Amino acid sequence: MIKKLYIIGNGFDIYHGINSSYCSFREYCRVNEKDLYNKLENYYDDSDLLWSNFEIGLSTLNPKQVMAIAKFGHEGWNTSLKDMYAFVDGVQNEVDYLQISLKEAFVEWVEQLEQGSKNLRLFFNVNDALFLSFNYTHTLEDFYGIPKSKICYIHGRAENQFSQLIFGHCCNENEIEANMPDDNVLEEEAVKEIVNLLINLRKDSNAIIQQNNDFFQKLISVDNVYVLGHSLSVVDDLYFEKIRQVVSPNSFWTVSCFNDADKANLKRLMNKLNVPVSQYKLIKIENIDNEFNLTLNFDK
Repeated sequence: MIKKLYIIGNGFDIYHGINSSYCSFREYCRVNEKDLYNKLENYYDDSDLLWSNFEIGLSTLNPKQVMAIAKFGHEGWNTSLKDMYAFVDGVQNEVDYLQISLKEAFVEWVEQLEQGSKNLRLFFNVNDALFLSFNYTHTLEDFYGIPKSKICYIHGRAENQFSQLIFGHCCNENEIEANMPDDNVLEEEAVKEIVNLLINLRKDSNAIIQQNNDFFQKLISVDNVYVLGHSLSVVDDLYFEKIRQVVSPNSFWTVSCFNDADKANLKRLMNKLNVPVSQYKLIKIENIDNEFNLTLNFDK
C-alpha cells in the first residue's frame, strides 16, 4: 500500500549540485544560442523576470516589440498591401523561430547538465512510496536507485535530443488575448500569430493530469506528502489540487522551503488547498534525513 508521496522539484537537483536553475539556462542561451538569447531579451520587457520565473515569465512577451522588428524595412506596412503582407510574414517568421528554437535549446540545455554529487544524498523511506518528479533529469534513479516504475516524470524525462520535455506558462486563451493590443485593425493578423505562439508556450496541465491518471489513482492511501525543492509556483497549482483531491484528506504535508518567496508560496497554496496549519510543516531540504522529527525556524 502506498503511504508516502515525494514530490520532487528543481531545487532537489540544485541541492545535489546540478546547475539546473533557469539562470543557468539563460547563460547557456547567451553563450550557445546568441540569436535566440537576443530575441528573448528584446521581446520581454523584464528579462530578469523571464529568467528567474521562466515558466510564468513566458506569458509576458511584449507583442509590440515583436511587431516592431517585423515592421523594420517595411515602412509602408499600413499603406501598401505588399508591405502589409511582408509585415505579417515577418511576424510569422519570428513566431515560428521562437517556438521551435526555444524548445530545441531547452532540450539541448537539459541534455548537457552535469550529474552533480552523490555525496549529498538524502534519506528516503521508499518501500511504500511513489515519486512525482517535475524534473527532467534521472537523479532519483542514478543517485538513489529508485526504479523508474515508482516515478512519474510529469513533464517528461530527458532521454536524448528528441525528448519531449514539457514547460510553459498557465495563462488561458482569454488571458492571453486580453494582453494583446487591439488599437489597430491593420495589426489583427499579426496579433493572431503572436496569440498562437503564446498558446503553444502554454502547458495544458489538465490534459497532462488526465494522461497520468493511473499514477494519481495510486495515491488514494497516501497519508504523508513530502515536497522537496519545488517552488510551489502558481503555474503548477492544478497538479497540487489533483493530489489534494486523491490523497487522504488527513494527509500531512512536509515541504522544503529555500527562501521567503517559497515560504509565501507555501502559505498561499496550503490556503488554496484548504490544508490546515496543523497538517503541514516547513523544513530545509537537508533535514529530510530526520524524517520523523522535522522542524525549521526561519528566524535563525
